Amino acid sequence: MGCLLWTLLVGTLVVGGPQGAGTRQPPKVLVRVIRAAFSPDNTRLLTAVWRGKKALSLWDVQSGKELLRFGEHGQMVGFVNFTPDGKQVLAGSRDGVLRTYALPGGELVRTLRMYKYICSDGYLSRNGTRLLTLGLDQRVGLDRRFLRLWDLPTGRLVWEAAGITNDAIAFSPDSSLALIGPLAPSVPRGHISLWEMDAKRSRQVLKNEEHWHTFPVAFAPDSRTVLLAKKERKADGQTHFLLWDAKTEAVIKTLQASGYLLSAGFTPDGKQVVGVEEGQTRLRFWDVVSGRPVKTVGLGRDGEFREVLVVLSADRTLAMTASGYLQEGREGYQQIPGESLAARKAAVEIRIGIWDLTKGKLAREWADRSVH
Repeated sequence: MGCLLWTLLVGTLVVGGPQGAGTRQPPKVLVRVIRAAFSPDNTRLLTAVWRGKKALSLWDVQSGKELLRFGEHGQMVGFVNFTPDGKQVLAGSRDGVLRTYALPGGELVRTLRMYKYICSDGYLSRNGTRLLTLGLDQRVGLDRRFLRLWDLPTGRLVWEAAGITNDAIAFSPDSSLALIGPLAPSVPRGHISLWEMDAKRSRQVLKNEEHWHTFPVAFAPDSRTVLLAKKERKADGQTHFLLWDAKTEAVIKTLQASGYLLSAGFTPDGKQVVGVEEGQTRLRFWDVVSGRPVKTVGLGRDGEFREVLVVLSADRTLAMTASGYLQEGREGYQQIPGESLAARKAAVEIRIGIWDLTKGKLAREWADRSVH
């Protein structure tokens, strides 16, 4: 079970205000929480930093206390999750290896080589038995990526598909379907394919138009309704979010929005979409029947510089937000001559918030000021 993660843009925290003529471009500081997952019982939270020794942290959701820091990853962590019994943690890295750690101690108990070079993404089924991954077996050739479906209990490769050029994936909760499309708007005339997992086949269901870019975001709990993002290919172009039926292959509803959805998913009853729009500082809820925004929840004070990672629990009752903030008392970012890298990183804290989606409010929040 674990958690379902929809995230399309995370990783850099830009510190400093808008740049005027003659001003110096400020440095960028990495927002280190790049992946996260809730435990099956929603009592613990697993977060992953960029890479390095002890790249994973285990938190108590109720108190915000860090219970464990563990794991060593030489390359960026691509995805994390819990096993259905909550006794182990899965972490896939861009070195192509899936690592399994035992809890509560964090001991490495198993490794599985999924790709020879890079595993960029992983999507776990609701019952925790299937893992859908996307990756490369060599350094060159993005048109030679492999989509692979794994049986996790045995570590067996169920099937694979070569020549995958798209990189935005939505995996249905029942693991029967996957929708794959181009994430980058620069991809000309790309298309979206619907993959049937058991039949091991795919078909093109949507084709990007010349002036519009469309990609999949998330499946609803019914494993049939899909949230799509559609953006006009021009500066300040319009953005729409579409609810699409995977069975009839028809658009059900258009949601009113103003920017890309960075992260999104559905509430437990499937009646609302919750997500963060690009450039926004709030969690927004849309009604799937009317297509209109029905509620917004602020994520922090305006003017703080951050990008937000949003992760939903498997039962869609909780959401985690991980945001980068300048610490209080630091006006903008000014690089001090001779200042160490550790001191510069220490000027930023990571704030983790736990949201009750049934009530639409922040339940608790804590800060991770450790230097990664």
